[in-house]
Amino acid sequence: MEANMVLYDYLFFVHPLIFIVFILAQAISMNRTGWKSPVTKFCRRMVILQLVMYVLGFLALCYEPYYYDMGAKEFIDWGLRWLLAFIVASFIEMYILPFALIFFGFLYARETKQRNEENYLVQK
Repeated sequence: MEANMVLYDYLFFVHPLIFIVFILAQAISMNRTGWKSPVTKFCRRMVILQLVMYVLGFLALCYEPYYYDMGAKEFIDWGLRWLLAFIVASFIEMYILPFALIFFGFLYARETKQRNEENYLVQK
């Protein structure tokens, strides 16, 4: 049980770290292959997905800004909401990110296939 608590204590690091990884990957791929390459588009989509998950987490906290502490309704301060939004986004991310990787990977494969077919037709 204690191993799970350690995982949950550091869960709010997951969302910012993955966000930073995708921003760096996008910057590197944009520098090497250009703005319209499939790799850059993939990284851009993942960054947008990360932002959407953070906004969803923040909106969920703004929708109900109270929590119940021993039966008493307590208000969540604005400063704490930003941190809790990272935690909620990390929970959302655990369920959405694998499916998003598969979906965006499929789009990347389709774009690459179309580009290769166009290059083959141009060479003929």
